[in-house]
Amino acid sequence: MDFNKSLVLVTGILAVLLVAGMGLAQQESKAVQLSEPQEFSTAIVKTTSHTPLEGNSDSATQESDGQDTQTAESDDTEESDEGTGATETEEDTGATEPENTTEPVETDEGTGSTEITDGIEPTDTTEPVETENGTGATDTTDGTETTDVTEPVETENGTGATDTTELVQNQSELQNSVEAKGIFFENTSIIELVNTSTTPVKSFMFWLGSGHSFESFKTESGWTGKKTPEGTIVFTTAEDLDTGESVKFGVKTSGQDLGINWNATDENGVRMGIGKTSPVEKVVQPPPVQIPETPVDGILENSTFRIIPEKPNAGATIRVVGESFGASQHFDFYINSRIVGAFPSDENGNFVATMEIPDGDGNQRVEFVVADANGNEQSVSLRLGIIDSRVPDTKIINLSVHAIPSTLYRGDFLDASGTAQPGSAVTVSIKDSEDVIINTSTAETDSKGDWSLTDPIVIPLDAKFGIYSIEISDGKDSIQQSWEVESSKVIIIEPAKERFEPGDTMTYSGTALPNRPIEFVLEDPLGNELSSEITSTDGSGATSFEYMTSFSSKEGTYTLIATQDKHKEFIFAGLGQKPIIPIDLEFDKLNYRSNETAIISLVGEASDVVKLAIIDPSDQLRPLGTITLGPDGVGKHSLDLARYKSGIYTAVISKGSSESTEIFTVGLRISTGEIKIETTNLDYHPSDSVLILGVTDPNSLLTITLKNPDGNEVRVKDTFSDKNGKISDDTFKIPSDAESGHWTINATSGSHFNTVEINVTTVDQGMVVLVADEENIHGVNYVTIEVIGAAPSQTVIIEIMTSSGEIIDKLKYTATKEGDIKSVWPTSKIKSPGTYTIKVTDAFQEAQTTYEFN
Repeated sequence: MDFNKSLVLVTGILAVLLVAGMGLAQQESKAVQLSEPQEFSTAIVKTTSHTPLEGNSDSATQESDGQDTQTAESDDTEESDEGTGATETEEDTGATEPENTTEPVETDEGTGSTEITDGIEPTDTTEPVETENGTGATDTTDGTETTDVTEPVETENGTGATDTTELVQNQSELQNSVEAKGIFFENTSIIELVNTSTTPVKSFMFWLGSGHSFESFKTESGWTGKKTPEGTIVFTTAEDLDTGESVKFGVKTSGQDLGINWNATDENGVRMGIGKTSPVEKVVQPPPVQIPETPVDGILENSTFRIIPEKPNAGATIRVVGESFGASQHFDFYINSRIVGAFPSDENGNFVATMEIPDGDGNQRVEFVVADANGNEQSVSLRLGIIDSRVPDTKIINLSVHAIPSTLYRGDFLDASGTAQPGSAVTVSIKDSEDVIINTSTAETDSKGDWSLTDPIVIPLDAKFGIYSIEISDGKDSIQQSWEVESSKVIIIEPAKERFEPGDTMTYSGTALPNRPIEFVLEDPLGNELSSEITSTDGSGATSFEYMTSFSSKEGTYTLIATQDKHKEFIFAGLGQKPIIPIDLEFDKLNYRSNETAIISLVGEASDVVKLAIIDPSDQLRPLGTITLGPDGVGKHSLDLARYKSGIYTAVISKGSSESTEIFTVGLRISTGEIKIETTNLDYHPSDSVLILGVTDPNSLLTITLKNPDGNEVRVKDTFSDKNGKISDDTFKIPSDAESGHWTINATSGSHFNTVEINVTTVDQGMVVLVADEENIHGVNYVTIEVIGAAPSQTVIIEIMTSSGEIIDKLKYTATKEGDIKSVWPTSKIKSPGTYTIKVTDAFQEAQTTYEFN
């Protein structure tokens, strides 16, 4: 008996003894019941498989492909079925046998054939399939699907045994191509794969069994991972994994301690190895190596970078300029596959880095690559030139910048230019008065050494006033110039503080055009006009405004509107809270021709997105879309009036529940008929409001002028009559410093005009107490108590008394520097109707008046 036959006989006897030792409890099993693996740690697995071989009439050989199951193998082991003479043989393939696996299970004893599995549960399997082997024995397989493996040819050796030499040889070669081991902890796995062949590995594919999925993954630098819709992960590399080299991949799975299936392919897609790494040892302590959380992507959809100069030479220094990347992220910089440096992005996601191109890469196209920590890449392809080693005939051109204006304003454009060495690049930085960089740009020089910024630098609209500087650097030398940022506004007025408290005097100060009248109007949070005055600036343009609040004053944002000639500014301050900048709009004029374009100025919070709409004369709404305000909260919109018919329109600006309106007109004409105007009173005091009413032709333009007793114009305003010819305007006020005498109000339209005369009385000495009619605000009735002629900047006491002398309320204020006080008092404290006395006392005098409360 030769050696092979002896080995078969011995193996058959061992198989029979093994069956007896296992017990007869499993004799009726039709399919192998596999056990689930327990908690494991590290497995080094080199497994491959082939499709089942077609057996002859005497034998059948079967192997698993390792994709979903792994076959435990032992060296030089043969199993024989004495009943049929069929033999299954597995040669030593070099695979490492897993430890702590379940006991082998023998099934289908009735056929006499024996199949040994390693106890690892298959995934994505079908029901066991029974096939006749031609000898009456039934061969039960596990239904595991095989994957794209070559099918070796079986030959008869003349003795009835199957010759598996070619199978063992092919399997051994494939197994030795890639070696894998894994570290497992709960749902985190680190798989290390080593190329043990002479052929470079180009890609790996990972997949899991049915019912499980990958949650995240991590690659080494130079590898890119992609999760497919089918749930697999494909890792590829631009650089080959050569012989003896290894790579690690980290994955997180939906379940704990899951085996990871993998295969490896070369650059032609030819499979070099396939297997499954599974945990085989109980984890007592977490492994020292853990996969960190996947960092935030540094390369975003709108990320861009460029190389300066655009035609670099080998061995030269370049600038890498990037915009719209992830903020404060780390990036590696490659030329082709060679890393040449690294740099971070700033808090805005931008970077400017200086890199050097290695020598020897000239006269070829190369890829400049920026890669983030997640392996995402962005590249720019450029052809490198060769630096001419000859000494240039031209002279060395020094770094310079052309003259910068000594004064700039917010929103101005700075066009910087100068000279530097040809073929180089310069960086232009703007620094504020605290030496903080607020803007950076780059430029490259032409063949003559001239450079200029492609896009001018914009002075921020919220830039602080003061001295600024510009610094130009070519990487070796730098120069600096400075200028002063001043306000381009004519009216510059600020509140003394951002937030006042009820009872405080709200004070404002600033400058405007010198020796000119300026009008102040203060509105409360509801848009009601609280105070207005017309005063004059001094020779330096200085001016100020004050308003005394009471403890009952409504809290919120107060708006001071300062107007001088055609210039208008809105100043905001808070009472009892910080101010919330409201939205508002202004037109550059009142009336337009139908072929003109209206310019709308918008005001709100910085970078507000507001909606703009127009209400036409027939009350139809025309939405114009949204407008984004600038960083200073200001925006402009040009409105083409070509399709607007003659009439009166209302523009509406809105943001959420807040809105503001402004009226403008199109195609109105001067009146061709008589004009009649009148005022509701004939006698007024300083700071009183004046309501002007009148009639003329419908939809007519008018100009209303208020003049003092000397005939000087105090205020001029354009207005109009409505579609019924009615005139109504309540925006005129008698200035707080008005002189006594006869004042005139004149309304003109073309050659037609009408004038009314009013009497203004001032108090030369002593105090005057005035009480305005009741006004309902949010369901509460108020009266306005005004005091004129009190001791300037002194404490003033206001008492409200019944006819019997009972004091029902006592108020305390500080008069303005002009001796004025204005307070809103709630009438809810009046318990019964009647005549009440309002008494005012300062340090030197007292005054009183009466008021009938109903």
